[in-house]
Amino acid sequence: MARTAAAVGVDEIFMEVHDDPPNAPPLRNLEELLEELMAIARVSKGKQRFNIDLTPFCD
Repeated sequence: MARTAAAVGVDEIFMEVHDDPPNAPPLRNLEELLEELMAIARVSKGKQRFNIDLTPFCD
């Protein structure tokens, strides 16, 4: 859902925290997710060139 929000131009994403932090499962890959969301946002806002290869697929 966060990736879709970033792609359509949402500027802020709210992530809820666990209601019992000491017993919460660890946040895995959070840094990678945030980097990916920032990259998606840059592309969707035209701040980074995005190339799509439309060459037909050949075996």
